[in-house]
Amino acid sequence: MKAALKPRPRVVDCFIGREDILSLMRDTHFGDDASRNRRDGPTVTVLTAMGGSGKTQIAVRFASMFEERFPESPVFFVDGTSEAALKADLDTLVRSQTDSYDDALVWLANGIENWLLIIDNADDPSLKLSLFLPRAPHGHIIITTRDATRRMLAPQSTHIVDVLPTEDSVTLLLTSSGCEDNETNRSFARDIVEELGRLPLALAHAASYILINNCLDTFLKTYRESRRQLLQRTPDLEQGYRYSVEGTIEMSFHRLSPRVQEMMQLFAYLDARSIARRIIERAADRGFLHIPQWSELPPNTATVQQAEILQNIFCPGGKWNAFDFDEMVGECLKYSLLRLSTADGERFYSMHPLVQTYLQSTSNSLRDCSIRQLITRLLASATDVGDLYQYFTFNQLLSPHILLVRLEDVVEAGDHFGFGYVLVELGHLQAISHIEQCVNMWRSSIGENAEYTLAALQHLAISYKVVGRQIDALPLEESLLERRRELLGPDHPGTLVTMGNLANTYNSLGRQTDALPLGEEVLQRWRKVLGPDHLSTLMAMNNLARTFNSLGRHQDALPLVEEVLEKRRKKLGPDHLDTLIAMNHLVIAYTSLGRNKDALPLAEEVLEKREKMLGPDHLSTLIAMNNLANTYLHLGRPEEALPLYKKVLDKYKRLLGPERRETADVMFNLLLPLKTLGKDEELKKLAKIALPLHEKVYGPDHVKIAWIRSLPD
Repeated sequence: MKAALKPRPRVVDCFIGREDILSLMRDTHFGDDASRNRRDGPTVTVLTAMGGSGKTQIAVRFASMFEERFPESPVFFVDGTSEAALKADLDTLVRSQTDSYDDALVWLANGIENWLLIIDNADDPSLKLSLFLPRAPHGHIIITTRDATRRMLAPQSTHIVDVLPTEDSVTLLLTSSGCEDNETNRSFARDIVEELGRLPLALAHAASYILINNCLDTFLKTYRESRRQLLQRTPDLEQGYRYSVEGTIEMSFHRLSPRVQEMMQLFAYLDARSIARRIIERAADRGFLHIPQWSELPPNTATVQQAEILQNIFCPGGKWNAFDFDEMVGECLKYSLLRLSTADGERFYSMHPLVQTYLQSTSNSLRDCSIRQLITRLLASATDVGDLYQYFTFNQLLSPHILLVRLEDVVEAGDHFGFGYVLVELGHLQAISHIEQCVNMWRSSIGENAEYTLAALQHLAISYKVVGRQIDALPLEESLLERRRELLGPDHPGTLVTMGNLANTYNSLGRQTDALPLGEEVLQRWRKVLGPDHLSTLMAMNNLARTFNSLGRHQDALPLVEEVLEKRRKKLGPDHLDTLIAMNHLVIAYTSLGRNKDALPLAEEVLEKREKMLGPDHLSTLIAMNNLANTYLHLGRPEEALPLYKKVLDKYKRLLGPERRETADVMFNLLLPLKTLGKDEELKKLAKIALPLHEKVYGPDHVKIAWIRSLPD
């Protein structure tokens, strides 16, 4: 008597997208090169991803396409969850075709010419799946698996099933929940699908809840309040999913070895979109005990304890072992709990946001220690403090994770200093909170006038200025200069650095008459102490040129800036950020002297390089963009200046706030091309906003205010 074949799942009515993968599968199995893909066996495709990604639905959809193309050829669906299940289904497969059991694999190889075999959920890494693939020069096999290493079975035809694109996710959610497809509902749905990481299983569960409760507009609020309960739901779904979202993730997580589970719990408290391997390696090489800015105080007891725990997880042999770490990561890859990617020679790991949510909701401590504090210790151990931009590239890798660090989880004042250093370099406002904490901790522990406390105060002033709070930096720097003169003397490098910083602050606040004598004194003393070509001397020269430019003494500024640029190019190279600062000041000098054609290529080069090195939202990039717009305007090209001014204004409002002096200055600049281009309505609208802002920032008698008032109503 013939056995009944295992029924395969059907394609759900709301199947959405995946045409990119299906198209590649058609080419592999049906295209002109299909015979090349066989080599000495059937044509194989591997679909790999974390649970709930829709691998099985893609396989079943392809089965329907296969049957349309080969209506006489059989399709077999077998369970690959274990060796026993696979053997049982293959046995059933054969006995469905014959009255006696022989060998399923031999029968597929020799009994029929064309067939499709779907091996579903081949997730167990211990399963020797290659032993169950028929040895035949014909036939087709689709394997669905969480194990990314299964790609070895089909190196040229393995597809990582990523989350759905946003708009496909929105359509799936609305269709499955019975909600009308209109723009209002799509807006609600977009927020929901992004929160759920666009995972099909999570979308199906959300749609079920929304359908029952008619709550598209309030679902996100409910989810955020009852996240874990919703992820634990197991509704009866058309898609045939047997597990809750949490159960699907949990099933994979509990197959990991204990040490790898601990690593994943740690990773869940990082920015899980992009975890650079080099961060872990650098921290491990330092025994997780490195403090970015060390004072004379010994490490806190908690710091030592945290380092020991991290050492036991990442370096059980006593030191970093790349092979051991790769093996740990490999376990996660086998269950698609992590994804591996490379960029610019760096290796990165990422996890789906729902995996991160699950791990955070199930544990917040590890070996009796807060996971957040362990992560703080790991990040601090990878952080270095040096000259501005010295570690800029690495700090770009660190900063997304440091931004997640809570102040209360930082044990060492020196860690606060290091985190502040990284964040201020990248223009993040959170830098200030870390430096303020550092100052307070060192004031209490090593004293008000200790050099480390003074260094932290100086860095706090710099942080204020980077985010545009010059007025807050001023009293700090005035007090700091007085103390350093008294403690260190007038020619000490620490005193001269503070003096130069104060001169810059005066200049930024429009107090050039106060800035000029300080700037001249600083340059004179640096030349005496370190010589004319030292980088500190060049910095003082550059700052003095900036003051000359602000005073309208552009002829005095020009030779200074030209000398600085020439020497920095030789010492630092053409792409160093300090070189670009000098280039930017030369742009200002050229523009102010009417040499706009000389300024233009420099301005374009500075903006291009700053965007590449610092990113489009860094304040230094926006300054360069504003200067390029100025140059275009002076060259009689207002149509090119206009979009740049608009972009800078929009970002200043967002990054600095709508009532800052810098925002007002760019707003004034934008009025000029609007007037020149005859955009009267836009000009009137902006002038109404600009006038009270300038009166607040500059006072009622400033020349800019008179010009704004002269504009037509």
